[in-house]
Amino acid sequence: MIVELHGGPTAASLYRFRLWIYGRVVMAARGYALLSPNYRGSTGYGDRFLTELVGHKNDRDVVDIMTGVDAMIDAGIADPDRLGVMGWSNGGYLTNCVIAHTDRFKAASSGAGILDAALQWAAEDTPGHVVNFQKGLPWERAEQMRSASPLYDAGKIRTPTLIHVGGSDQRCPPAHSKGLFRALHEYLHVPSQLVVYPGEGHGLRVYENRKAKMDWDKYWFDKYLPLDAPASDPALGPT
Repeated sequence: MIVELHGGPTAASLYRFRLWIYGRVVMAARGYALLSPNYRGSTGYGDRFLTELVGHKNDRDVVDIMTGVDAMIDAGIADPDRLGVMGWSNGGYLTNCVIAHTDRFKAASSGAGILDAALQWAAEDTPGHVVNFQKGLPWERAEQMRSASPLYDAGKIRTPTLIHVGGSDQRCPPAHSKGLFRALHEYLHVPSQLVVYPGEGHGLRVYENRKAKMDWDKYWFDKYLPLDAPASDPALGPT
């Protein structure tokens, strides 16, 4: 099973089919079970559900995601030894959070994810997002910023991780993705690959880049979370 995490966090995975570059339908069509949880902070469940995430990022959202995973295992839908996770933007951030939280996932695809909350406040184009969710500025909420940041638990990561980011992303700046790759590749020796899309912002707009993103994801999950099909190299074309 692959856990596909929506961005936002003030958004939601809707009950619909969607051919989209961030995993929905594509992975299910390949034979994976797919879980798209609406963790706390998501829209559609009332104001309390939405605001319970304020001051509790990398906490209540991770608990909700893992509770959903366990429910799928208990239902016989997911194999506990064959789990993957992927997401973009806040979904990429949460991918970073869960692989720093647990080694239960055998493969991950982190897209435009956040590694450090204080760096995000310093570098992104909408710093008010961090101030609102962390309930203050970095020097006012230093411990809160740290607890919300997967960077400080990155030494626990053992999951092979594919990392995507737009080269001109101002919303989730590439420094986060480059830092994650440095940690995994240079220091922890965890299988990892960094894919930077030149000129792209927070969302991939160029067709070739969208296709490349999907091909890379298919390759990565085929390699580290295989079904029956052998892995293929994106440079040689999709499976």
